[in-house]
Amino acid sequence: MASSTNCKVVLTPIMFLLILLTKASFGLSALVNETVMPKDVLTSKQVVIINKLGIRQTLDLHCKNGEKDLGPVSLVPGDRFAFKFLSSTLLPTTYTCSFQWPDAGKELLFDIFTTSRDASVCDLCIWYVLDSLICRVRPDKEEPTFCHYWNLSRS
Repeated sequence: MASSTNCKVVLTPIMFLLILLTKASFGLSALVNETVMPKDVLTSKQVVIINKLGIRQTLDLHCKNGEKDLGPVSLVPGDRFAFKFLSSTLLPTTYTCSFQWPDAGKELLFDIFTTSRDASVCDLCIWYVLDSLICRVRPDKEEPTFCHYWNLSRS
């Protein structure tokens, strides 16, 4: 009888630990999705970046956040780059992109998505990259809702 009880006492914590490790192996988003936050707190976001530079101005960009590196991308004028992710007001998200093109001569940095600025304004965040500024535009119209003049990076 005592050995059966001892076996249960040992197996219960081991099973609990295995369940936790299995949950953790699916990543933070799965854990957050199922156990910590209600589904209505997580929202799907999409960022679209469009090269609106002059003729023959290829835009090189590289976007990432603390967990995910989206890799380098080159866009000819009129081309677009898009990515999707889940955002939460409880776990703020920031994606930062570096931008380069021949006439700029330097790397320019911009937070293409921040929870505090963008989460309540757009689920589809469309950005036009221009030579002197970057503008977020409304999806239904090509009218800017927010523009930012370029800041030079400290590289």
